[in-house]
Amino acid sequence: MDDHTAAGVAALHRNPGTPLHPDWFEDARVNLSAAERRVATLGARRSVKG
Repeated sequence: MDDHTAAGVAALHRNPGTPLHPDWFEDARVNLSAAERRVATLGARRSVKG
């Protein structure tokens, strides 16, 4: 099997990723005040569509 589609463009290969290890996040800390401020601004932000 080759790495090209019928159009001759290189085929994209799926990244298999890695297994999830929730224990990696057990010691994660969040500045709750800052996170709440950030969440409050999300509704007001708009992206520029081209």
